[in-house]
Amino acid sequence: MTYDHIILVSVDTLRADAIEATPDNLLAKKFAIWNRPQTPLLNKLAQEGAYFSKTIVPAPYTSSSHASYFTGLWPRRHGLFEFYNGQLSAPSLFTTARKQGYKTIFKTDFPVILGNYLGFNADIDNYIVEDDDAFLEALSKTPNSVSFVHFGGVHLPYGFHNLSFGGTAYRDKVEALRRETGIDTIDAVDQLVETYRSPEDLQLLLTYKTATEFFYLREDYDRLMNLYTEGVSFFMKHRFEPFMERLMRIADKTRSLIVVFGDHGEEYDAQSRGHYDSINEGVLRTPMILWGPGVAPMQSDARVRSIDLAPTLYDLLGWQPEETLDGQSLVDAVCGHQSVALGDRAAFSQTYVCDAGEFLDVQKKTLSPDASPVHLRYVLYKERAWSGSDRVTRQFHAYKDRATFDTLHAIEPIVVSDRLGPDGMYHVIEGHHDAMLSDLNRYGRLRCKHTVRSTAPPEQVRTHLRAMGYRI
Repeated sequence: MTYDHIILVSVDTLRADAIEATPDNLLAKKFAIWNRPQTPLLNKLAQEGAYFSKTIVPAPYTSSSHASYFTGLWPRRHGLFEFYNGQLSAPSLFTTARKQGYKTIFKTDFPVILGNYLGFNADIDNYIVEDDDAFLEALSKTPNSVSFVHFGGVHLPYGFHNLSFGGTAYRDKVEALRRETGIDTIDAVDQLVETYRSPEDLQLLLTYKTATEFFYLREDYDRLMNLYTEGVSFFMKHRFEPFMERLMRIADKTRSLIVVFGDHGEEYDAQSRGHYDSINEGVLRTPMILWGPGVAPMQSDARVRSIDLAPTLYDLLGWQPEETLDGQSLVDAVCGHQSVALGDRAAFSQTYVCDAGEFLDVQKKTLSPDASPVHLRYVLYKERAWSGSDRVTRQFHAYKDRATFDTLHAIEPIVVSDRLGPDGMYHVIEGHHDAMLSDLNRYGRLRCKHTVRSTAPPEQVRTHLRAMGYRI
């Protein structure tokens, strides 16, 4: 099938049931949600396109998850299975697109994560940072492209991303949170930055994070999830939907396929503090929608994987991938050639974590002018496998103090098996699934066969981080 444009649209931190059209709403089953997310445009795309509402991602963080969407490979095979180590070393959809004569455009809200340092600039002709207008202009001037546009607006600080996009509403929200919590100092444990921020922007972000940590320590998980859903609605109304309406006008004049997906979700409970170290179902179950010519309207609640997107696109385009992929094509379902009862596919997910203080120290060092490659001390924290209606989960490490993500230590592995019940929730069962544990062992032994590139961080990154107060 011939397309002028393949446009990948990523909404960072969008869990599947944050879309109103999602049939299995884990949010409503688990939390008291009074700020229900409003997603009219995504509802339209889900109803008119091919919607896979149970797309499992292989890691709960941005770098690894996006790399699997782009390559069709498990993280161990594309080189980015940890959060901030390694490089995207395997060929991607952009690699093949260039060889097919297509231009490649890549716009991201998180240049520190989805940028040069981790290898996301490879095979990209036009790399754009936080400029929606520039992306649309570049797309409209390009006859044929495989492009990617990434939004950080559903990520903390929920709905706003930064002052440029959040404006006065962002300032007002942070002040309201400060009054509600009574915090008068900024002492957020999570000080990770994914993009360039002015001093005021950074202060707003850290104040917002301090407030969320206040709610988390009080175990007020409903309040946190309502902050999240409120942010989804704000982002959709004020940024995403106006952008998508403009994008769809461009698509109407061309033969274009639009793919919307989430890289991971968000959830708060005793085992999940956002997403970074979480393997909760609400974090790992994301939406994937294909919309455009040749796509048959369908909704599937079968379990598929993010690694299935790349082989699906290769089949739609009639291209050959650079190597054997781990994902399996969904092209028959997308094109309406078979029943939507796909059957649940086996899936895997792992989260590798590190000491929070050590991460911040290493992030600063890697962005210094004379930096040599620095590797964080990551450990495999938890992993999960799905097969049919069963799951098995294994935990290898624990935090001495989960409130600070500090002092990781190895533990005797904890194994939990559970099964999907008629209520749509998983329930613990007796015994262990030895075959699934063996599959997890084999999965953990996968390795990337490609040479890892070492790329110095660009001067632009250093300049912006200096403006934020980092001494580099």
